[in-house]
Amino acid sequence: RAALKQVVQSNGNVDFALAEVEYLLILAEQRLTLMQDVETAKAALQAVDNRLAGLQAPGLDAVRGQVNADLLRLAQVPGIDYGRWIEELGELTAGAETLPLRKETQAGASPAEVAPQGWRGVLHAVWQELRDTVVITKTASSLAPLPMERHYLVQTLLLRIETTRLALLRRDTRALHDAAASTADWLRRWFDGDDARVRNSLQRLQELAPLHPAAPLPDISSSLEPLRALPR
Repeated sequence: RAALKQVVQSNGNVDFALAEVEYLLILAEQRLTLMQDVETAKAALQAVDNRLAGLQAPGLDAVRGQVNADLLRLAQVPGIDYGRWIEELGELTAGAETLPLRKETQAGASPAEVAPQGWRGVLHAVWQELRDTVVITKTASSLAPLPMERHYLVQTLLLRIETTRLALLRRDTRALHDAAASTADWLRRWFDGDDARVRNSLQRLQELAPLHPAAPLPDISSSLEPLRALPR
């Protein structure tokens, strides 16, 4: 009787563990598919592998093999620390008001925009309205910027940083690269490149160039197939 009771308890523990494993596999797939959350998917699959390592039941080797194959595929996806970059862009926003403008400007130069497409058009409409309201004139000589001129230049910089942040959150690689390049170009044209804060801001924006938040994600749903095929 004691031996039979032990077998029943063992089977019950295995069934509970397999139910836990199935939940973690579903969680991993949902986080990856719906939220492009590679790190959480990897953590869930690693937890599955650790759980399976302590179980003894027929067919589990096939399940664990598929889980490890999926982990390898996830390891090949470029990792992006979104929290770090959102914080970096937040610091750029916080410091924008204190960045110094260029001491000299080219004769006849004026801020100009190329109308973006899609959702970025909303922000462009704001920039266009500001540009139509504020007339900026330049001469070949060094001039201190008028308060309204500085306000326009800083506000446009803030809007471009926000466009970059939204592109990152949307996992839109092309929009991210375009927005980061546009923000950097605005900094170079209208702000003092000799200032350490401006150079630091430009460096941060340049580091966004190699990021690919829309990198193709692997299909990890196949880990569920061998698990659900096990006899229960």
